[in-house]
This record gives sequence, structure tokens and C-alpha cells, in this order.
Amino acid sequence: MVERKSRYSIFEKLGNKKAATVSDAMIRRLWPFKTRSLTYDNGLEFAGHLEVGRELGAKGYFCAPYHSWEKGLVENHNGLLRQYYPKGSSFETINERSIAQVEEQINDRPRKLLEYASPMDYLNRLTAA
Repeated sequence: MVERKSRYSIFEKLGNKKAATVSDAMIRRLWPFKTRSLTYDNGLEFAGHLEVGRELGAKGYFCAPYHSWEKGLVENHNGLLRQYYPKGSSFETINERSIAQVEEQINDRPRKLLEYASPMDYLNRLTAA
């Protein structure tokens, strides 16, 4: 998951792509944040979007099918994640600690778009206001 304004990323290894598993993880990881809206892909793993929206008090939106340009931010972050885990890597051998370290590194990486602040620094500025 990626926050649109700060580019703050949340990665988590899930045991499967079932809707209940994905929904539970989204609710658990997004609970600390004030979430106003969520944009979902059209996969079956997001079938629990109503529950997620209800639990977080957020509106849900879906990308149009086969319009990958509507989710460029997520695609860019998938590319960042692939710098650490190249295509073909088996996530079965990757543990949660490794993913947490990668999440921290990506969130501490300065971005030109954020005037060379890191997503973590930018998010802290947004939430402090």
C-alpha cells in the first residue's frame, strides 16, 4: 500500500491472496492512520473492500479494468520493491523481518518529488499539522 501524498509505503507478506486475509492486513496496518479514501485494483483479493471501508471510515474506489496508468504510484512502488526482490524471487523464503527492513529503507529514501525529504519525514510533517 502507498499513501498518495507522502509516498509512504507499507509492505507485508501474506500467506495467501484470499479476500479475508488481505482485508484483515489492510485494516490492521492502516488503523493508526486517518484514512479518507482507498483505491483498489480489480483483483478478487479486494472483495472485502466494504468491510475495510467500514472499519477505517474510508471511501473506496476502483481503477478501471486494464488501465494500469491509473495506478502509476503503486506500479512505481512495485518497481522499488523489485530492486530488493527481483522478478522470479520466491517470497516463500523471504521473512517478515526482511520485508520490514526493505519497507524502512524505501520510506527513508529521499525523493525529488518531496523536495528531497523522505516519505517518512514528509508523512511526519503531514501528521504533525
